[in-house]
Amino acid sequence: MLLTVTDSFAVMKVLSLIMGLFDGCFISLLGPIAFQLCGQRGATQAIGCLLGLCSVPLTIGPFVAGLLYDHLGSYQLPFLLAGVPPVVCSVLMFAVRCVPDDAKDEASENGLMVKSCSPLEPVGDKLNGHHHGAAATIRAAGQATGAAADKLLSNLDS
Repeated sequence: MLLTVTDSFAVMKVLSLIMGLFDGCFISLLGPIAFQLCGQRGATQAIGCLLGLCSVPLTIGPFVAGLLYDHLGSYQLPFLLAGVPPVVCSVLMFAVRCVPDDAKDEASENGLMVKSCSPLEPVGDKLNGHHHGAAATIRAAGQATGAAADKLLSNLDS
């Protein structure tokens, strides 16, 4: 959407660089986001549905933009129209967190316990039963790996 605002080629290069960076982040986070929103069983179907739905506008969009350019003599409207769906979908994605989870509500009504974890919850040190965060977990895993390697080497020496 911002590419239509500038007349400077240098600013256009910077905006293109930023768009490429965010697009790369989007693609790399597609799997984890689908996994968190849809669960282990639904993540693959969610990614397939998302990519399938994206294929239609990505295929038809350049053709429609060319038609609009032929009639209007400017790419300003096609670029602005191309920016509307990502903005609307971003707002909807933020709104997804406000919708209550029906499975949790039904389980709590039936007296079942449902464990929920926050996506920003730090990883705990499960080995000692303490909650020290990700750094302690990584240290404990490294120590366990080092001890196993030492034992393996001592068995090879004898």
